[in-house]
Amino acid sequence: MAIGVRKQLGVRNAQSLLNVGHQSSFFWDGRKKTLEEQVLDPLVNPIEHGFASHADVLAILNGDAGYVAAFRRSFPEMQRGPIEAPHLAAALASFVRSLVSPESAIDRFVIKRDAQAMNAEARAGFEVFNKALCVGCHTVTPDRYSGRVLLTDDRFHASGATAISMRPSLEAFARSLIEQGVALASMDASTTEVLGRFVVTGNVSDAGAFKTPSLRNVSKTGPYFHDGSAPTLESAVERELVVSTGSINLSAQERQQLLAFLRALDDDAPATTTSSQPGAQNTRP
Repeated sequence: MAIGVRKQLGVRNAQSLLNVGHQSSFFWDGRKKTLEEQVLDPLVNPIEHGFASHADVLAILNGDAGYVAAFRRSFPEMQRGPIEAPHLAAALASFVRSLVSPESAIDRFVIKRDAQAMNAEARAGFEVFNKALCVGCHTVTPDRYSGRVLLTDDRFHASGATAISMRPSLEAFARSLIEQGVALASMDASTTEVLGRFVVTGNVSDAGAFKTPSLRNVSKTGPYFHDGSAPTLESAVERELVVSTGSINLSAQERQQLLAFLRALDDDAPATTTSSQPGAQNTRP
């Protein structure tokens, strides 16, 4: 789980920031529609950065001559004025949009149709990936902005192991909240954590639905699921195969092939920024 200010433990697992710049919604429940909105939220989250208000953050920035000078270079319209929230949001969002993965084997395999980009076991694992219907959510359509295979449909699903096993109780809980007229946005995060997208839409069908995470670099991004409940890639795959695929049975060899494919999704080299703006902070969609 994500660790914030004063070593506080968050209620959700932190996702990667790579390739998120042009997504259509942010956070596991999609509660923000733009990156500019998203990047400011963690600053005032009591568990993450812990500032009481954005004004407190801006006071720190405006009290630093180096930050003020850098922002004025980047935002000429500021002239002699102070750094304001829109400037901070634009700078942070600009930095995050620069975090694009370098090319990887999956890009060459899918986009360039290079059959040798992955070894035989990983190629067999890709066939298993399709057989087990993983590709339904973790799509291999190249992203039109980054040109990378992101392995996410950028949508919300209640298809994870926990969501499926708890679905009846989650829907009952969601209905009870609606009947009581509870203001969902004001509820404590630890109470609504399992409800996912429902807290944003108010639709019972969204109870337990979470955004599909990208599988790029998945071998390096444990723990897994929105709640970090699977510590290893092996345990995450096992849970998904047992619960989500239903009648699809995979042999021990096919499971190993699937794991080989997932381990082949690592980027070739560390991601590099193409540009940056001042004031970038660590954020967690």
